[in-house]
Amino acid sequence: PAAGRCAVGMPAKGGAQRTVRARFIPSEVPGLTSSPHRVTTLRTVARTLASLGRGYLGGHAEITCDAVPIPGCRSLAATEPLVVARAVRDAVGGGRGVAWQVLADRRHGAA
Repeated sequence: PAAGRCAVGMPAKGGAQRTVRARFIPSEVPGLTSSPHRVTTLRTVARTLASLGRGYLGGHAEITCDAVPIPGCRSLAATEPLVVARAVRDAVGGGRGVAWQVLADRRHGAA
């Protein structure tokens, strides 16, 4: 995936890249959950499932991020829905339901 742009509050240990990861586990039982609970994540999942003609499915989305955003950083907030939507599309398409996006740290000159 292409690198997103976001300054982070703490440098990565050993120069490691910071990433946003999402996993979606579909279910035949209606109802959507997310961990951590975020309304925007649930809306993204519902919208993506509907766009794929699978609005009747339920499921659980998990989001993890090893970036520590500086307050007001919009890049991380904008990246999460994109990653969640890719994870949902992957799961519905028969994949593992996993997606990720690298966040660049501008303070260290990363692209």
